[in-house]
Formats: sequence, C-alpha cells, structure tokens
Amino acid sequence: VKNNGDSCTYSLNNAIQDLYNPSSNKKKEITIFTNGKPYIMRVGDKVINRKNNYHALKPNGDQGSIFNGDIGIVRDIDDSGKIMMVDFVDKGTFALTNDQLSFIELAYAITCHSMQGSQAERIIVAIDFSSYVLLTKELLYTAITRAQKHCTLIAQNGALRFATSKEGVNIKN
Repeated sequence: VKNNGDSCTYSLNNAIQDLYNPSSNKKKEITIFTNGKPYIMRVGDKVINRKNNYHALKPNGDQGSIFNGDIGIVRDIDDSGKIMMVDFVDKGTFALTNDQLSFIELAYAITCHSMQGSQAERIIVAIDFSSYVLLTKELLYTAITRAQKHCTLIAQNGALRFATSKEGVNIKN
C-alpha cells in the first residue's frame, strides 16, 4: 500500500533512505511534494517516475521519453534545487525540472502494482491488514513471483491467512 499503515511504501521509503542514504553536509538534497506528501531527495537516492513524459530533456538538450514506473538514481541536484539529474535504467540521464519533480518518488520500497510486469533479484513482501481489501491470493502470488532469486515474506499471521483464503477475481455474468 502506498500511503496507509505502518508498512506503506511512504513510511518504508523514508526509513530505508535514513539507513541507506542518510543526510550529510556533503550530499545535495531537496524536498519535493508529491500528492501532498514531502519527499526529501538526495544525490544517490533510488527514485521512480509516476507520470509519462514524452518530452523529457537529457543534459545535452536531446529529448527522450520516461514513463510511469521507470526507476533511476539521482545523480545530481543543481544549486537552485530546480533541476535534478536522474539516471533511469536503460534510458540514460534526464534533467528533470521543477514542474516534473512532483512526479518523482523514492523507490526503495514500491507497491506490488508498481512492480507488476517487472522482476528483481531479491524481493521483500510485507503483508498486514492496513489495506485488507487488497489481500488476495492473486496479489500474494504476484508479489512473490516478482523475485528472480529470493523472496522474503514478512506478514501478520492473520493477514497472511486472510490473503491465502480470499479469491480476488470476481466472476461477472
């Protein structure tokens, strides 16, 4: 879940960032507001783009496209805090301007839906009752099968039992 509960991606991202890429006088950082929530972005952070942009600019002035779900690493932040250089996987580096920054979020932890269609070597899945509507066999299967080599499942016992017993696919007549 993105914003609700103790194990939401917003809370997890902030906690992971504090461990993996803590604040330092040597690192540039800016605060970005996405959907009303503040994200502190630092050079070295893992980020995800949340809106298609068919006219994004590369540092050399060439145009390219970045899409919803593209993941990258913050490489630099200009001194004014209005341009952030992000190196997106398989796309290269883009210079994101102030208006484009509101579509960037931390990506140390992302939702299962954001990961759908992708895989990673190692996945940690958190299952709790913060959004019981989403707890289904299908969601659990999708989450676990995102892992290429190793999946760690952290769950509240009741939430895991609930998810494994609930069919999420509705049959329409």
